[in-house]
Amino acid sequence: RFTIERGYFVESKRGGGGFIRIVRVELHSKKDLIDEVLDQIGLSIPQTAAEHIIHRLLDEEILTNREAKLVLAATHRAHLPLPLPARDELRAIILTGMLNTLKYEK
Repeated sequence: RFTIERGYFVESKRGGGGFIRIVRVELHSKKDLIDEVLDQIGLSIPQTAAEHIIHRLLDEEILTNREAKLVLAATHRAHLPLPLPARDELRAIILTGMLNTLKYEK
C-alpha cells in the first residue's frame, strides 16, 4: 500500500525503540514526478507496479480519469499476449512512450 510507486518512502527500524516512518514524497513539479516515475519503470515493469504508478498519476492530477483508463487498458496483460519477460518489457516501452508524451504536453 505504501509503495514508492504510490509516492511513499518507508523507513523502518527493528528492535527496542524501533519505528516505522511513512513519508509522502512531494515533488516540485509535474515534470519532476513524471521523471521520477520514468526512472522507476526502467526496462521492464510488472502489471501491478504499472497500475500503482497510473493511480498515483491520477491522484496527482497528471492523468485524467479517461487517460488513466486508456493507459490501464493499453498496458493490461490481457492486451499484451506475450510470455514473460517480454510482456513486462513491452509494458515498460508503452508506458514510457505515453509518459514522455505527457511530459512535453502539460
